[in-house]
Amino acid sequence: MSSIAAEMGGSKGTLWSYSTSKEELFEAVPDDRTRANPSEVESLFDARDELRGTLRNFCRGILTKITSPQGLRLHRVIPGEAVRFPEIGRIFNERASLRLLSTLRTYLAEQMAAGKLVAGDPDLSVSTSARAC
Repeated sequence: MSSIAAEMGGSKGTLWSYSTSKEELFEAVPDDRTRANPSEVESLFDARDELRGTLRNFCRGILTKITSPQGLRLHRVIPGEAVRFPEIGRIFNERASLRLLSTLRTYLAEQMAAGKLVAGDPDLSVSTSARAC
């Protein structure tokens, strides 16, 4: 808590005025860091671009986000804290990973419906695409 207070330039008392527990404060971190994610992810899918280019841009965009200084810090903190606070891992998974995969699934299903991809199981396609990134 002292480190967080020092980083934000406030006091531990100020932190406690925003949250009722340490767990609540830790849960706010992935929520805050992934809040802008839906619009950022959706912007990676340009319907005017060809399929291969769009998927390439998607993979590059996600890798850029994950390997940014903020992304690296988040991906270091979450696993360590999830051991003590499993809820933080669930929140991060729901608000980042699952939202991202859902957006990709929707895009692939739309491409299948438009005949730009062979019709199939969008969930299997997401799994294959995610591994390719």
